[in-house]
Amino acid sequence: MPTAPYVLEIDDSQDSGDQLRHRVDTPAGPRIDVPRLKRLATPKKSEWAWPGKIPLGTVTLIEGGPGSGKSFVALDLAARLNGALGWPDGQKPVLPDADVLVICRNDHPSKTISARFQKAGGDPQRLHHFREFGTYLPSDRQHGSRPFLFPFDLMALEHILEDHPAIGVIVIDPLSDFCETPRQLRETLFLLEDLAERANAVILVTLPADCRTDVQGRLKVKSRWATDVVRCNWCLITDPDNPKRRLFVAKRTNGFAEPDGLSFELSDQGVVWDADDPIDPDDPLGQLAGSEKCLEEILSQGDVAASQIFRQGAECGFTPREMRAAAKRLGIGTTRIGYGGDGHWAWAYATEARAAGEPEASATGEPQADPPLPPGGGPGGGSESLADEGENAIQEIALWTTLENTESLRNTGENEDAGELQNGPAATRDMPSEPAVVKMCPAGVTEHSSPLIITNLIGGY
Repeated sequence: MPTAPYVLEIDDSQDSGDQLRHRVDTPAGPRIDVPRLKRLATPKKSEWAWPGKIPLGTVTLIEGGPGSGKSFVALDLAARLNGALGWPDGQKPVLPDADVLVICRNDHPSKTISARFQKAGGDPQRLHHFREFGTYLPSDRQHGSRPFLFPFDLMALEHILEDHPAIGVIVIDPLSDFCETPRQLRETLFLLEDLAERANAVILVTLPADCRTDVQGRLKVKSRWATDVVRCNWCLITDPDNPKRRLFVAKRTNGFAEPDGLSFELSDQGVVWDADDPIDPDDPLGQLAGSEKCLEEILSQGDVAASQIFRQGAECGFTPREMRAAAKRLGIGTTRIGYGGDGHWAWAYATEARAAGEPEASATGEPQADPPLPPGGGPGGGSESLADEGENAIQEIALWTTLENTESLRNTGENEDAGELQNGPAATRDMPSEPAVVKMCPAGVTEHSSPLIITNLIGGY
């Protein structure tokens, strides 16, 4: 266990009433600590700045990569609060207009910040900027300046809010410019959450992060900053099919359901929102819905061979892994049809698979029962079982090749579920119509020139 730099001892040197006091010996002398115990009041009803998306009295974090539009979006939202303008999705303002304080070190106050703010509809006369302190050394009669730093100078920010009660929106862009370490940034987020609640203000914070989607289209964020303290977290990602199109996606919204986001583009006039294009936080690019729709269309007439599903899925732009994930979400089962080299795995809805009277498997590929072998049905038609073959069993590997994909074989898989590896190489759009069948011993399976989809059919089964 970590050792604390001090030890708490009960202080009974004088009567402290009903309060429990602790004495701490420090290099500067004894210190008295009194625990602060608060009784939680009745939960407050959520108040909104942007209904359903940005709450009032809390920190809203906007993460994104370089050039993703973090500053544009933060100033656009601040300008809407400043002028009591409508929101991008058509909702009317619910708060009175407020002054805006921008804490930013990189951008020029008048040429960049003020210009963007005005284009977004804000009033530059009600825009305040803060990034440093003026300093004076009486002994040398020298004037200078020093940068503003969190969390050490947070008290100065509180004094600014006290002196300017009209300020209701604070933009910190980016917070990482004012914190020297990730630990200091995390502590700052704690303090800013408390300040936002006490001041009943909207605090918009930006941070650099690698925001993207994975192969299944789900949001993935990598950052060196710990942001779990924040209760409202949004991300900006670029549409890979249209670099001009940006997506405003909810990453985490504690206390309320993650809402749909919006797409937007950046122009000379600032942020241009598309109110008719809601963004699902669980499927920002629509890949999951697209793969499900593709699979439903393929299976609309009944069971289909796995190889045919992968071929048609690739024509629609979906990899085998994406098709398998879609099958799992839709409850698709797999059924073994036939025996030996003439047999194959087919996909069908669970009810159809059971009606076929064949062993059913889940979309993960594990059959629920082994089909009975025909009379004398060991490999090669003899009485020996597959287990008796031992290391001499021959694998028939159906290898789909492609002109685009030159990845090396990473995994031969352990499933016979759907004719593709569980962690196999991704599919591309071009496929030959028929697989090339190569026979080899399992130990000889080391590498292939252009693998796409590999079906491992144990001989005779």
